[in-house]
Amino acid sequence: MHPIETIDCNFTYTAPAGVSSEQCGDLHCTRHAGTITSYWQPSDQERQHIASGGLVHFTVWGNQHPVVSLTAEPSTERGLQPACEPITPPSSAATSCASAPNFSPTASTT
Repeated sequence: MHPIETIDCNFTYTAPAGVSSEQCGDLHCTRHAGTITSYWQPSDQERQHIASGGLVHFTVWGNQHPVVSLTAEPSTERGLQPACEPITPPSSAATSCASAPNFSPTASTT
């Protein structure tokens, strides 16, 4: 899966110092009422896996698991637009650098 930017994104996580944009792409988010939401678009192969009953893996690095919510909605719901090319994961898991150890957000409005 790769992160996408929607019309309501108002915050961007960027790569930590010393990490190149090739290693870690931006993660556009929507901050609202104590929550941060990012939007992800599955590849065609991932869509096939999901459609045939496959699982979506959600990984958090660290020793605590934050409160999360995973949902699905039609792509037209939020004016989805690709934010970038798919991010090359640091391991066999599909990830964004926002999930990586030592990731620090940098405020940026779009």
